[in-house]
Amino acid sequence: MALSVALFVGMFMSMVAITLFLRHRGILGVASKPVLSTILMDVIGPAVIFHAFASAQPREEHLLAATTVYAAELLCAVLAYVVGKWILRLERGSLGVFIIAGTFGSTSLIGNALVQILFKYDSSLVSMSMIISQFGFGLPANTIGILLAIHFGSSAAGQPITKHLKRFAVVPCMIALYAGLLWSLLGLPVGGYGLEVIFGTCVFVGAALPFVSAMLVGLSLEKINIRKDLGVLLAVSVIALLIEPLIVSKLLNVLSVDQQTRLITILFSAMPATPLAVVFAVQYGGDATLASKLSTATLVLSAVSLPLIVYLV
Repeated sequence: MALSVALFVGMFMSMVAITLFLRHRGILGVASKPVLSTILMDVIGPAVIFHAFASAQPREEHLLAATTVYAAELLCAVLAYVVGKWILRLERGSLGVFIIAGTFGSTSLIGNALVQILFKYDSSLVSMSMIISQFGFGLPANTIGILLAIHFGSSAAGQPITKHLKRFAVVPCMIALYAGLLWSLLGLPVGGYGLEVIFGTCVFVGAALPFVSAMLVGLSLEKINIRKDLGVLLAVSVIALLIEPLIVSKLLNVLSVDQQTRLITILFSAMPATPLAVVFAVQYGGDATLASKLSTATLVLSAVSLPLIVYLV
């Protein structure tokens, strides 16, 4: 498992390095960030969300596992708010990024791919992991995460919460979520009658998620000032990589779930901070530079923390 984790960290960092090279050559620059962010939030994200939820067939134990994740994410969001606001004294745009990075992991980017490597000969486990991933991590990240980004972002500063909610309810990711859930609840087919074109397009578009996310991280990344950034990086790393999976582990102890469901859920909860924190920051006026640093730092540290968490639980 340690080798697989290190492999995925290396892959993502390689994509970030490619972006830094293009940035150094002047091929990509800061002006590209809004374009890439829009592509992710308005095209790639909705395609991934619709495909995942339209084809989902959750079981009770999987939803129970996802419920523990919701609870852990809520606790970590509150903890991150307290630490960020009252201990680190972060400004509004940085505080929102800090909360999102400390709460939501990179499950769709790294977690699902990791599970497919670890359990590639067991299609039922891979399918189960997708359900836990989407309901436990994808859904809150693309709902609560967007709402947090809107609330703390400069593009919505001074606006009442009702204005935030109205804006949040009609973003493309939410529309894709509504459509996907409705498709699943109605039991509509995902194949035949030309539907392969629709869902196949979603798969191909979704395949661009890792590289476009890495490009945004690379374009937002700046040199880390150890004296200035160390406290923030350590705080979010402890919350995201250690505290959240330990909370999930304790909550799963009181539920009747099998060992494999338990392992996958805890593994997902220990993922590094989602690169969507960078996307949200660019899109809604948050601190994209800090988001990039948090995403990169937790990604590197996860090569050590993930095997440790699995060993401890």
